[in-house]
Amino acid sequence: MTMEEQQSRNQAMIAMYQSGKTLQEVAESFGISRERVRQILSLNKVKDRHHGPRSFDNFRATNEQLITEIVRSYAGGTSFHALVAAYPSITPYKLRKLLIKHEVLRGFDQAMAIVSTRIPDTTRLEIVRMYARGDARRAIAKHFNISVSGVSKVINLHRKAKTGRA
Repeated sequence: MTMEEQQSRNQAMIAMYQSGKTLQEVAESFGISRERVRQILSLNKVKDRHHGPRSFDNFRATNEQLITEIVRSYAGGTSFHALVAAYPSITPYKLRKLLIKHEVLRGFDQAMAIVSTRIPDTTRLEIVRMYARGDARRAIAKHFNISVSGVSKVINLHRKAKTGRA
């Protein structure tokens, strides 16, 4: 196929797609895959009908409002774990990144957010208490059904927080 034939075929595909045909319908009429049609449309900078600029702006505006709400809530004293519970649609990892980006995540919470987002505050305190009274890390891990390394991280982070090095 010459370059001119290929360009005319691509233009025909674009015209079909812009007239309302689906990727599958365009692909079937030219005997190629739907993915190849999508690639050709992308190379020719044809916008996907389902993700226009208006829907993206709405999505972004909604997220900006949510981000502002989360940052203000945390800056106002809400704990990281309370935010994780309040916004289950946001993963703890993304929440931590968001708070770090906005420079509001406090030292101890930043460290705890990294390793123990699934361990509630009360459990972390109980882990520290059990360790302080002499219980073995393995026994503590078995009691709370978490890994020994998770127990060690909680204990080490608690030590750092007490000494102010977190």
